[in-house]
Amino acid sequence: MTDKWDLSGRTTVVTGASSGIGRGIAEHLGAAGAHVFQSGRTESAMRQSVAKIIDGGGQAELRIGDVREPGEVQALVDRAVAQTGRLDIMVNNAGLSHPESIMDARSSTGRPCSTPTSWRCWRAVRHRFARCGPAVPRATW
Repeated sequence: MTDKWDLSGRTTVVTGASSGIGRGIAEHLGAAGAHVFQSGRTESAMRQSVAKIIDGGGQAELRIGDVREPGEVQALVDRAVAQTGRLDIMVNNAGLSHPESIMDARSSTGRPCSTPTSWRCWRAVRHRFARCGPAVPRATW
């Protein structure tokens, strides 16, 4: 448990949790008491991260997947909610590279979308946070 946060009883989803910042966020949330659902493409690294959280007394699950695949983020969120009955924190850390200009990127529906993973994360959770006010996907680069 960290000194600053007590996230006991909270459910979190972290994409891009195989390494780097995403893995660090997932492990920190787990150490703070959250039940962490991690998603990424590198199974061995995520198994180590999940083990670290569980060894520290936390709860963690993993889902091997690629957020570029339609439905992947929704399946992750649905699994977290099915197991815990809630979703409190969603961290979209998965990064993508585009062969074209990011300003020309399009979602699978043809809609201009400069941040496709942010869009999928927002769509997966938007109805879960409806009572909290408007949900706005945020991205930084």
